[in-house]
Amino acid sequence: ATANSAVVKNSCTYPIHILPVAPGTTPKSEIIQPGQTFTRPLHISPKCIPGHPNALCGGVSLKVSRHPNDNNVIQFEYTAVDGLVWYNLSLIVCIKKPGGCVGHEGGYKAVAAQAQGCREFKCGPSETCDTEAYFIEEYGYQDGAPVGACRLDGGVAFEVCAG
Repeated sequence: ATANSAVVKNSCTYPIHILPVAPGTTPKSEIIQPGQTFTRPLHISPKCIPGHPNALCGGVSLKVSRHPNDNNVIQFEYTAVDGLVWYNLSLIVCIKKPGGCVGHEGGYKAVAAQAQGCREFKCGPSETCDTEAYFIEEYGYQDGAPVGACRLDGGVAFEVCAG
């Protein structure tokens, strides 16, 4: 993880597309070539107060796909608020669709400020790793959802085809 940044590394042998969706922004798709990274400063959310709308309130979804404007996405999600960054992997959208999730054959990884002992989520090649990523909405309302939280200053990093 890079300080105060969100990073997505493409370790696949093919280009991938990323659509960063954040409060108060207009999403723009970008290409991440094999071996390259996408890095952006963390979107820091103000406190979200019910009944007091704020266009900048909320988390970020980094939607990754094989093709531009493809709805078959894996989502690397994070929310940075109150000095912490909360992060997770979501395969909910793509896992049941033809073609599956981009990079699933190579696995995924999500980590924040690893040196601080923060939880690493890892899904090996072609695994159904339902304790490491979301495969059903709201984790089926069970305890132990695969969401990490760590100090904000360490940033958060996600890897596609992580091995």
